[in-house]
Amino acid sequence: MLGLIREETLMQDVWMLPTVALEALVGIWLNRRLSAAWFSRAILAIVLVIGMKLMFS
Repeated sequence: MLGLIREETLMQDVWMLPTVALEALVGIWLNRRLSAAWFSRAILAIVLVIGMKLMFS
């Protein structure tokens, strides 16, 4: 075993489940409301912001 899954990390995962479910619902909602091009742009913008945050923090 690599020791990557421990009790602390498992508990963090459990705490994140409601957020993941909410984000999935928002994604489904946006996908139905926006055209495919705008949905792709929105997702790419979100990924860009998250990537920049990860790089600079």
